Amino acid sequence: MVQFDVISYIIGVLVMIFGVVLPLSFMIYKNKKVFSNIKTSKQ
Repeated sequence: MVQFDVISYIIGVLVMIFGVVLPLSFMIYKNKKVFSNIKTSKQ
């Protein structure tokens, strides 16, 4: 039972990390593209 609890806890942590990191990285990626477009349009 203890091993199963540890595995489920690790899975929950991984899901939380992916749920936070993926949207953040996607937003940062979009912002970088927008910033690069603004820089090129200014020139």
